[in-house]
Parts: sequence; structure tokens; C-alpha cells
Amino acid sequence: MIEIRKATKKDVNEICKINDELADYHTRIDSYYSPAKNVRKSFKDKLVKRINKKDFLILVAVDKNKIVGYFVSEIIESKEYKVEKKIGYIHTAYITENYRRMGLGNEMYDLTKFWFKKNKIKYVELTVDSRNKIGNSAWNKIGFEEYMKKMKLKL
Repeated sequence: MIEIRKATKKDVNEICKINDELADYHTRIDSYYSPAKNVRKSFKDKLVKRINKKDFLILVAVDKNKIVGYFVSEIIESKEYKVEKKIGYIHTAYITENYRRMGLGNEMYDLTKFWFKKNKIKYVELTVDSRNKIGNSAWNKIGFEEYMKKMKLKL
């Protein structure tokens, strides 16, 4: 049985290892993204620094003592042009390929949503690359809708 629980500092290295899969996937989508080896230290530093803060949540899916997915979320200050002063933000989420379509992402999202609601958060945002078909499909199924586009231009 797969357990979903709050991550601890002991989990950070393993989370970073599977985050490398996500980083490398994004590099294949677009060379604009840094490869995993360049991302790992900053990602690890961010997790270690924030893991025990009350406005930060990391959930992990664990099968036979091995992390097979994670969800990183935070309560952040909203932009001044938005009505809500604080919003929920999902930084990153990933399920390893062999564990997809088992409901783990939905279960971790439901727990994250419960945490946001418990903290009186009314809106949740995230970013997903437009070309990431897997990510877009997953977030749309949960109910997320596109409301803004972020654009780039290579000079």
C-alpha cells in the first residue's frame, strides 16, 4: 500500500532525485530550462530552508520505503492587484512514471487543498509549461483553468 505523508528533512535527498526526472523532462521540452544537475542544489536548499515552516507543505507518496511522488505547496503573499492578500501556490508536483494513473496526484492534491482551506486560503495558483501535455491534462482534470499566459522571446 502506498502511504502519503508530510515530508521530513530526511526525505529531501530522495525528493531531489525524482525532481531530477522532472527537470530533465522540461529540458527536453525546451533548452531554455536548466538541466537537473544545475537545478538540484537550489531546489534542495529551498526545501531544507522551508520544510518546517507553517506556510510551506511538502507531501510525499511512499511505496516500500521509496518516494515515488511529491507535492510542494506554499501560502504566499498575493500581488497587490488581487483581492486576496494570501493565496495558495503549488510550486511543483511530480509522480514517477510507473505510479501515474493510480490516483496519487489527486490524493496529494486533496490533502493539499484541505491544508489550504484549513489556512483560510480561497485561491490556488500554479504554473505549468504550455507544452507539458501530461501536466496540463492532470491540472485540468483537477479543475484548474488557464487565466493568464506567460510569454518569452529569444533575442
